[in-house]
Amino acid sequence: MPEQTVQQQKQQKRAEYTAIRQSVAKQEKKQLDLELQSRFLALPEYYAATVVFAYVAKAEEIETRGIIKAAFANNKLVAVPKCSADGKTLEFYYISGLHQLAPGGFGVLEPKPDVCKKVEDYSGGICAVPGLAFSTEGCRLGYGKGYYDRFLKIFGGVKVGLAASSCIGLKLPTEVHDIPVDIIITEKYVRRV
Repeated sequence: MPEQTVQQQKQQKRAEYTAIRQSVAKQEKKQLDLELQSRFLALPEYYAATVVFAYVAKAEEIETRGIIKAAFANNKLVAVPKCSADGKTLEFYYISGLHQLAPGGFGVLEPKPDVCKKVEDYSGGICAVPGLAFSTEGCRLGYGKGYYDRFLKIFGGVKVGLAASSCIGLKLPTEVHDIPVDIIITEKYVRRV
């Protein structure tokens, strides 16, 4: 039997970790979200950052609205992503409230570009990074479109992966363009990689 390609290995892992995420009960997920948000907000890197880059979570992802609201309360700039017109990259926009979001591609809430200012400087800040799974060394298994890998390649700040401990693997299939995170947060620990 021929050896699997990295893409095939990734697809297999995506299916495994999607099933793990879907098996979590609603109340357990709510507790998990609160714990991870609390750990993110306790990071010294969060306190030092002037800009918080955060995805707006879909139902199955680690919730980030608590992080976004806390950043507003802490007088930080908040930037959230929108798929570019060409559909290949993420563009981040500053928002001043959740009312500036509207459903975009893939059913994800995105900033309204007509009322939000586009971010031009990606040299610093802290970024909450979504992922299906992370390795203990910070490698990220995303959804397969490469949006975050392309963004993280130009991002000069601190990259933080948020995941349940059940979605942390010792090793994940990776390729050269895969960008690891600097910190992994689970409900059990904060790991700097």
